[in-house]
Amino acid sequence: MVIVDGLTFSAKARELGPAVLDWWHTLWQNEQAPFPVRLRASELIVERGFGKAASTIDINVNHRPLNTLTIEELEAIANGEQPRFPIALDTDVPPSTSVSDDGVIEASFTTIATTDCETQ
Repeated sequence: MVIVDGLTFSAKARELGPAVLDWWHTLWQNEQAPFPVRLRASELIVERGFGKAASTIDINVNHRPLNTLTIEELEAIANGEQPRFPIALDTDVPPSTSVSDDGVIEASFTTIATTDCETQ
């Protein structure tokens, strides 16, 4: 808690708010002020009165479970090629590995920590 003139910082800012808003209004109306200053003053006034504009993000995420990848797709990933789609690991796969008739590998994986000498 920061104390300024016996008030918390946020209380002091609220106290000064109307004067600052009037100053922004003066800057905005001053035709002699540089355009960027006037523009910024107008932005601050609008943001103070109406809030910042909402941002809209449009994304589409389709995860493909690892156990649906073909042998060719898994080999490409193992060779360092990036998949054309996101991959989702299914943690509920039983601890077994099998290959279906259509070439899809079903497997579960365990991460094992190794030392530098074990990886060389």
